[in-house]
Amino acid sequence: MARFSCPLGGAEILFFCLWLTGCQAVWRYRTSVENYILFTTSTTIYLEYEGTSFVEWNAPAFCTIADKSSPRTTLNCPVAGVQKIKPEVQILTFEDMERYLTINVELNCFLWYVQPTNQRDT
Repeated sequence: MARFSCPLGGAEILFFCLWLTGCQAVWRYRTSVENYILFTTSTTIYLEYEGTSFVEWNAPAFCTIADKSSPRTTLNCPVAGVQKIKPEVQILTFEDMERYLTINVELNCFLWYVQPTNQRDT
């Protein structure tokens, strides 16, 4: 098995990782339901930006952003399609690039369940 050799020692790697953490910013989106990745026209999408260079959120005009200048806000898009969402920042990094969210038409979903009974046909 080949070994990976690194010119940096353990302390230098730790310092480098900490430096990257301090310089980079991250933005994410989510819903209020854990592991729910289907966005519909009635879904509230939570936008979160972590970093110091945030200015405002950029989304299509027909989407509603609760507070465009807040790094943590909500987004609703009543029009189905692929929507471009992006944070406007003072210093652009790779993580600040736009993302394209697919918004589907409201789906009528039903939750089915089985309730067993103790009765048996003999």
